[in-house]
Amino acid sequence: PFAADRIAKRAEKPVGFQKDVDEAIAAAIEAKKPFFLKFETVWCGPCKTMNELVFTAQEVVDAATGVVCIKVDGDERKDLVEKHKVTGYPTGVLLNESNEEIARFLGYASVKQTKELFSKVKK
Repeated sequence: PFAADRIAKRAEKPVGFQKDVDEAIAAAIEAKKPFFLKFETVWCGPCKTMNELVFTAQEVVDAATGVVCIKVDGDERKDLVEKHKVTGYPTGVLLNESNEEIARFLGYASVKQTKELFSKVKK
């Protein structure tokens, strides 16, 4: 199932995820920028595979331009898991500049699916 993702062209740098969740969300809202929350855990295999294959793909890096990307550890941030109704990992939640959800995925999302998710942001 990962064949297409394995052969995808790699970017020089992967998608740059911010790790200070509260600070990154506040900055995105203040700057009126869309933001993406990637909920994962240290024990989640598909999360690691996405980090390795999807968020290093040139298409995804290009599609994520202009979006503040934030990694959220679901075991540490139960408040955000509850708020965004996360039921499994990985979960990606894309929010617009008004802090409204515009798209999400649950489970492994391919390079193509992740690129399509980011394309829902009006640039």
